[in-house]
Amino acid sequence: MAASRNNFNSWIPVGISYIGLSLLINQMQKLLIQFKAVAFIFLFSNSGASAHNPPSDRIPLYEHMLEINAEWQHHRSAIPNDIMVEFIYDIDRISTHLKLVVEELRNNAPNGLSSTALVNRMRLLDSLDYYANRKVFPTNTYHSQRTPYFIDNYGVHCAVGYLIAKSGHQDLANQISQDNRLCLLFACHNNELF
Repeated sequence: MAASRNNFNSWIPVGISYIGLSLLINQMQKLLIQFKAVAFIFLFSNSGASAHNPPSDRIPLYEHMLEINAEWQHHRSAIPNDIMVEFIYDIDRISTHLKLVVEELRNNAPNGLSSTALVNRMRLLDSLDYYANRKVFPTNTYHSQRTPYFIDNYGVHCAVGYLIAKSGHQDLANQISQDNRLCLLFACHNNELF
């Protein structure tokens, strides 16, 4: 069943209480805010995408990560200075980006999370690590430059969409994709969801 803007309860799975759902949404909001703070994770494929530094250039890892996500400029210390790398494919850069995000999040847990929230956080980070290693990311089929796709035409989720689906809320991921398919999460205009 698709999420409805007008009927909040229409997408609540059977067996989840309002309080339980509220707690889950609160935890997911904290995770989404944290992901935004560390590095925005929307993914892009290299289908016709033009990059300033192609994956095959031997340049500092930091420069490659900036090609994937400019938010790394706010987390410069998370990437070693002296590592020069080249990648065969752009998906390898995306995978490396996500692995570094996982590492950064594992090393910087927020204060004040309950033990349940910490366990859920670790499970989602394990899921994100799996997603990064699997290397199946949304395909950019409509744009000549990097453009985020929440869920692409083939049903492939970006990392945030994947985590929302893995937490049991595929309907929510579908609703976000339907309403904001090409927007960066922090720029989405669906106030009911964010």
